[in-house]
This record gives sequence, structure tokens and C-alpha cells, in this order.
Amino acid sequence: MKLALKSLLAVGMAAAFGIFTIGCGGGGAGAGNGSVSVALADAPDPSATAVNVTIDRVEANVNGSWTPITSNSPAFSGNLLNLATTDKLLGTTSLPTGHYTQVRLFISSASVTDSTGTHAVTIPSGSQTGLKVLVDFDINGNNVTTVLLDFDVSHSLIQTGAGAYTLKPLVRGVVQVLSGTITGTVVDKNGPVMNATVTITPSGAQPSSSDPSTLTQADGSFKMWGVMPGSYTINVAFTPTGGTAEAGSAANEVVAANANTAAGTITLQ
Repeated sequence: MKLALKSLLAVGMAAAFGIFTIGCGGGGAGAGNGSVSVALADAPDPSATAVNVTIDRVEANVNGSWTPITSNSPAFSGNLLNLATTDKLLGTTSLPTGHYTQVRLFISSASVTDSTGTHAVTIPSGSQTGLKVLVDFDINGNNVTTVLLDFDVSHSLIQTGAGAYTLKPLVRGVVQVLSGTITGTVVDKNGPVMNATVTITPSGAQPSSSDPSTLTQADGSFKMWGVMPGSYTINVAFTPTGGTAEAGSAANEVVAANANTAAGTITLQ
């Protein structure tokens, strides 16, 4: 069983972790200092009721050197599943203007609560050097650049045995003002649907296993974070316990930068 802890990884850990790069575009930055903020969001997991993680600190790579972004320690300690619809600011700091390519998180502990209880999660030794996320962004003078880290819980925890889990984080990094979000609600004949799988695919493209996905909440709502501008088809799939598979979709949902696209209600048949 795979759990949902979207992925941070070192280049040297590529075989173990997935790395996503989102370019921010933009021209060169002027002289002086700007500010960078890092926020964390998550996709829910149907198999877990809690995924508690402690992130000691967050750093950005500045001209080959790592500089702290967070001043509080820990930078985050709590249940990642609470970040499905509201992101969490980890920290803000002043940094020299210029082009940045990576941030990294130091995760010191993690646990998962499932139907059998609460279990400690093994964190790979590579986490001692930080889990790196490639985020291509510029810092400009007198501006605040917000980087959103979308932590995909469902693909980040690997069950290795009865009550045994290993953390292999899958996180997408995007510049918030260059990406958007998609929200909506999923229902069927019985009302709101919880834990339906919602996937987005660029309009006209064939669905792929690498397409971003999330799960619906208890009220049937969903939120897709860090979506790059464009037109998308939303596909929803759900199989009720003891029932038959249901599906629904919404086509040509247009996402703009730094804005939310409200997809409305998707009814499963």
C-alpha cells in the first residue's frame, strides 16, 4: 500500500526519489536584496488518518551555498493531511537578488496513523544532507517571491511491512505567482463523495500516470495545487465499497497564473 505524504530530493538520490522542476521564467534580477517565502501544501491520503512530520529547517541555494530561510525551529511540525486545502507558510527571509535553483528541507521525524495504529516512519540516511527540490526562480529587489512545495503524501510513504513505512518524499516546487489552483466538488447519487481520485490532464493529451492527482475531502471538495497555466480536462474516478466503479469529468478548465479556477460540481455516473 502506498500512502500520500507532492517530492523533495537530492540529485544524488534520483534513483530513490522523484524530482520535479518548474521554471519561473522572467528576466535577470537587479542589484540589492529581495525576499523569498516558502509555503507547504499537501494532497490527502485515503489510507491514513494522520501523517505527522517534523521539518527542522528550510534552506535555499545561494550561489552554491545554502542559506536558511526559516528562523523558527522546527519550521513545521504537524499533520500534513491538514494542508490539503490550506497551505502553511514555513518561513520568509531576505536574500540577494539573482537566480535560484534549489531549496531543501531537513526532516527529522515522521509517523503515520492508519487503521492498525500509529507507526514510526524510517527516514533515509540521505535526509541528513537535506531533501532537495529543484525550483527555478528569480529573486528581484524589493519583491517577495513565494515558492510553494506541494507534498504528495500518497506517493511519499512506502509500506515495507506490517506497520512499517519508509519516507521517500515526492514534492513539486513551483513559484506561486506563476501557477494556479483548481477547486471543485464531486458528488454522486448519494451526495458528496470522499476519497474520489481527481486527475488533471492537459486538454487534447492522453491521460498519463504522471498527471497530477489528488483526493476529495469528506464534503466532496478538492483542491489541486501548483497547476501551470493552460487548459485541462479533469477526470474523476471512484469505486464505493461493495459497489461498481463511477466516473465523471469536466473539460476545458482554463488555469491562469496566480488565480484559482472553480470547476464547480462534477457528478459521477
